[in-house]
Amino acid sequence: MLETAVLTSSSGGCGKTLLGAELARRGYVVLTASPITNYLNSYRVMERYEIYDALKAYVDEGACDRCGECLEACTKGAITEDFKVIEGLCEGCPACAYACPRGAIKFKQTKGAEYEIIKVEEGFVIEVRVEPGLNELSYLLGLMGVARRLAEDNGIGTVLVETRARLPAQKGLFFVRKHPGAEDQVKEFELRSTGYERDAAVVVNVGLGDFDVNTSLKKFYMPHKEDPSFSTFVEEVVEWLESR
Repeated sequence: MLETAVLTSSSGGCGKTLLGAELARRGYVVLTASPITNYLNSYRVMERYEIYDALKAYVDEGACDRCGECLEACTKGAITEDFKVIEGLCEGCPACAYACPRGAIKFKQTKGAEYEIIKVEEGFVIEVRVEPGLNELSYLLGLMGVARRLAEDNGIGTVLVETRARLPAQKGLFFVRKHPGAEDQVKEFELRSTGYERDAAVVVNVGLGDFDVNTSLKKFYMPHKEDPSFSTFVEEVVEWLESR
């Protein structure tokens, strides 16, 4: 039975992408919307796909009388004063179209994301790049089937998902670094994990500053990647992931 493990944090720079790269090298399938290849010395792109599923508004200049109703209706500021649509801000909602008395707002389907399937030593990475303004979580969830099939086809038992969201999973690793609110974030994660009876652990990134957190969950201490103990840390995480 395939297991899913989630690498999550409530802020960036906690080390989950770095660890994800190391775990891919050691034989896991890692699904991520982060630039994980920045942490890989060598890899091979096997396949690349584009997903055209995003609706973006545009203004039919021949029908527009420049009344400005769409400017007021758009809560994202995606329509400029010269009645052009900034696609990176447009979320495809119909507010502007409902407001337009001339029916000048149209919609077109554009690329929402692209992803690559990458071979990394013993494992694989599915790296997703999402267009600005779109929710990366929806694409990660949508590609879970791809990740699990890739794992099944290659005899891999665990899929890792890197995200900032709280996704249901058999195992969860919460990454935290030294910053205000770290203790509260860990307590929230502990309560959620305990309530759902899921196997969970906390990764304390001490490579970014010496600190600790109070929790009843298992803790791993993540040193700087150049530290000689970094490999030992990764092996400890692997042992925990493989435990049942």
